Amino acid sequence: MEECIRSIAPGRIRVRHDALKDAELAERVRGFLETKEGVRSASVNPRTGSLLLEYDPEHLAPLHLLAFVEEMQQTLHIDFREKTEEKCGCSLFRPLSGLMGGMTPRQLENRGMMLALGASVACILAGRGTGHAAFGWVFLALNALHLVRYRKCL
Repeated sequence: MEECIRSIAPGRIRVRHDALKDAELAERVRGFLETKEGVRSASVNPRTGSLLLEYDPEHLAPLHLLAFVEEMQQTLHIDFREKTEEKCGCSLFRPLSGLMGGMTPRQLENRGMMLALGASVACILAGRGTGHAAFGWVFLALNALHLVRYRKCL
């Protein structure tokens, strides 16, 4: 569920999940949350799959919100534990994630870009132009993959 939380502040939390793109389900989630004591308002945008929940932090703690999610999953038959990234993202690196200590594809991309960029800079400082070019191409390929995966956020 942590993967779905986009922002959190005392009294306010924003969650994004693909399940909320279903307008009927989004309305049921909104209705369910607004019946809970301590919830000031709940608004769902099915177009983006986003939920904005405003609550009274003096009456509700984050543990209460997690209990709401568990209750909602059972009542409305929704599984919010599915990772949005795995459903929407590129599966190119997924087979490698088990070998890399369970890193997500996004982590593999980010670390790969960082290593390729560092190696490219090291090669140019060492006077190795071909190494610099090779690692530069690796960096550009990973960057292009990253941009394709997250084009909706740009």
